[in-house]
Amino acid sequence: MAKKKYTGIKPNYKKKSSPTVENTAIHPSGVPQTTLTILDNRCDLTWIWTLESELHCGSGLSRPGHADHLVYLNTEGNPEISGDAIKGALRMSAEQILAWLGYSQDYEEKPTENSLEETTARKTTEPRLWPLKLLFGQVAQVHFYPAEALEKINHRPVRASTAIHSSTGIAKDNSLRLTELVPLGTMFRCRCTLWIPTEYQPILLTLLISALVATDSIGGKRSIGWGRVKL
Repeated sequence: MAKKKYTGIKPNYKKKSSPTVENTAIHPSGVPQTTLTILDNRCDLTWIWTLESELHCGSGLSRPGHADHLVYLNTEGNPEISGDAIKGALRMSAEQILAWLGYSQDYEEKPTENSLEETTARKTTEPRLWPLKLLFGQVAQVHFYPAEALEKINHRPVRASTAIHSSTGIAKDNSLRLTELVPLGTMFRCRCTLWIPTEYQPILLTLLISALVATDSIGGKRSIGWGRVKL
């Protein structure tokens, strides 16, 4: 069967007998920015994120004398954004888009037993809306790959930050921390693979790509301006 390849932000769905190749979105660096390739039920989406501010995607490690929070590095020593972080950022944007369209963000309830052997219900992170289920839920056949920096990053800045009391506005004692960051302007190549029945592809891919366009930040401490990204 002939392979259909769609490039650019908006996939153009044609009959299988007449595959179409659209204009490729090109980053100023010359790297193809966004590409969507569809072959039967398999869809591969790749894109480039460029940092508009410094980014921290933590490794959970520290280095005495350097930083209390280090960025995550791959086996080649280059910064990497985890697939889970990408999935979480896109899911948040997808939920906001559906909320704007009037579909409330609702989650399934899971029965639990308390110490009195009474069955109660608690909210889980599993969404009820079927588009979110098929893209981000437990039944989703989607894989988000770690995003790799396109170039070797030799210098990673370290910034100091502290926790502030919400009531007094004064810094908390012993809360000063040094955080390692990925520098502004770094480009990351991102990719996800989806296995979607053809009848659901127009709706789910439209939602996923809309979420991608709407996502403007990722990583830690986004509230203070870190981790801003653009396509």
